Amino acid sequence: VIVWPGEAENDGDRALEEIHLAADEMATGHSITKSAQQAILALLQRPWFKRIWLFWVPQEVAAARNILIECGSTEIDGYPFCVGLNSKSFNFLSETPIYLQSLIRSVNYLIRGY
Repeated sequence: VIVWPGEAENDGDRALEEIHLAADEMATGHSITKSAQQAILALLQRPWFKRIWLFWVPQEVAAARNILIECGSTEIDGYPFCVGLNSKSFNFLSETPIYLQSLIRSVNYLIRGY
């Protein structure tokens, strides 16, 4: 299944790159700039992710064996996407509104199964 949250606008492609870097560097830690944090938050607030939170599109994702997330021309596999979001580098997400934290948990559950 290909998840396409939209074009690369508002640095959506950069957000995916930062998430991928955080997943790759999980053991060593990855420093994320404020502008990258804003890009990640903007990506997670796009309509596709909100539909997951509201359970409008979970069937296609939950039933998939492989999930590829694409934004513009940048892509990341679903598993590293979740690993990156859960890395220490993304501690700033714990300071976001509860609905966004809940959305991230939902995305993790649908993609990883836990």
